[in-house]
Amino acid sequence: MLLVNESLKRIKEALKQRKEARELLKSLTDEQIDCLLEAINQAIEDDKRLRSATSRSATGNVPSSGKSLTDDPAFGLWKDRKLDSVEYQRTLRSEWDDEE
Repeated sequence: MLLVNESLKRIKEALKQRKEARELLKSLTDEQIDCLLEAINQAIEDDKRLRSATSRSATGNVPSSGKSLTDDPAFGLWKDRKLDSVEYQRTLRSEWDDEE
């Protein structure tokens, strides 16, 4: 019951904030609205750039150098092998369990 009451409280607060925001927007001039929209769009673009940079940093991924992976000497070494890759992976991992 506590969870329900907390949820209702949050919903009421959100509706109150929405009403206040609507009233604020009604009071703005067209020029103020345009300025606000421009600021919002800029914040969105900044956020996209930040997320992209953070993601690249966290994963170690950087923009491609344009070099094809097919030039790597290891590319295609397994192409002629006739085996189920999932079963091969399971076999390798089962060896790890045997070592314990």
